[in-house]
Amino acid sequence: MRVTNMYLVQLAQAATAKNQSNVATLTQEVSSGLAVAEPSDNPTAWIEAQRQKVESTLNDGAGDAIQAGTNRLSASAGALSELSSIFAQAQTLAVQGANGSLDASSRAALGQQVSGLFQQAIATANSKGPDGSYLFAGTDVTQPFDPTTGNYSGNATAISVNTNGTATAQASIPGGVLDAGNILLSLNTLATALNGNDVAGIQSSITGLNTAVSQLSQTNAQVGAMMDTLQSATTASQTLSTTLQTSISNLVDADAVQSASNLAQASTALQVSQAVTTKVLSLLEPSS
Repeated sequence: MRVTNMYLVQLAQAATAKNQSNVATLTQEVSSGLAVAEPSDNPTAWIEAQRQKVESTLNDGAGDAIQAGTNRLSASAGALSELSSIFAQAQTLAVQGANGSLDASSRAALGQQVSGLFQQAIATANSKGPDGSYLFAGTDVTQPFDPTTGNYSGNATAISVNTNGTATAQASIPGGVLDAGNILLSLNTLATALNGNDVAGIQSSITGLNTAVSQLSQTNAQVGAMMDTLQSATTASQTLSTTLQTSISNLVDADAVQSASNLAQASTALQVSQAVTTKVLSLLEPSS
């Protein structure tokens, strides 16, 4: 095949154009840190990276829900501990009030203290969590315990959170647990007996207070077990997040050192091709 001058020029220009394209591509790769920035770079890797990004987003959402549930249970545990302290104080006052040597006025004074504890217990039972919702209202959005009587108006539905796309875990204690056996009302019963100088009623109320303390202890233990479950879910979510981020990076991220080396080589090749093109064109110029 006869090699013409024009053919030589075209070869040189084609080489220069190719090297210019390589330099542009590698410059973008070094700048962005991505080896696969769009589907055409590597369709298989790009599609898999998008799928894993969706999975990562869903996992992040589950992680946020798990954390919110953990925060809610932590606040619930604090409220239950406060209630346990209130009832322990009430037990002490009940034992004092049951003492046969006390007179009516002394018992009435104790009754006033218990009435104050009752109001503290109602306020605690109506506590709100970090998200602003009532801790013990179930899924209801209104204040669960009546401030005057202590009657419960929430529901028995526990709040659950999604932990891994298919499984759920309980993340709340419905207030019905506190209402069972009239836990809060037992304080009011004691206050009434003390104010009425009813020794038999005071003695009887001690049994209800003991039951309340036991119920609160059991409920707090349940909260602890729920928090352990959510902690395990948090650990699993964090592990999956790290795994997905690493996988996505392996699929689309560029090796910084290798990219820089490739760019240097491509730049050198471009300089050479440009020099060759210039030389070919100079040789083809007519002599003066």
